[in-house]
Amino acid sequence: MFVIGERQMEAMGKAMMERFVTITLDFIKMNFPEWSRNQTDDVLTVFVRTMITFSQEHGIRQEIGIQKLIAYKILFHYDIPLSPQLASILTKADMTEESKLEYFLRQFEDLSPLIKLTLEDVLDKWP
Repeated sequence: MFVIGERQMEAMGKAMMERFVTITLDFIKMNFPEWSRNQTDDVLTVFVRTMITFSQEHGIRQEIGIQKLIAYKILFHYDIPLSPQLASILTKADMTEESKLEYFLRQFEDLSPLIKLTLEDVLDKWP
């Protein structure tokens, strides 16, 4: 009978993590070339590892979910630590990861028109 020891399990876990980091670096470079162009691989690797930890702390464990949070971070520049409202979305126990991420994304998409609203030239056009 073949038994895998703790060290072998740990080594397999590290190898899987390194594979995911490599895949995610490629994902970032392919999907966000302008954002990643001026950053070294070391800086991007630290970013990915930080986002993996952040994701796991908020109950997002699937690889696709982690990559989505990374994409949202690049696109929407949300703060870490998250506001209580955003943190509560990602930690809801009664929702799937996919549902949490969709709801999380909607928070940014729903706010975008409000963020773009400006009051420039209002007084010039006032009757």
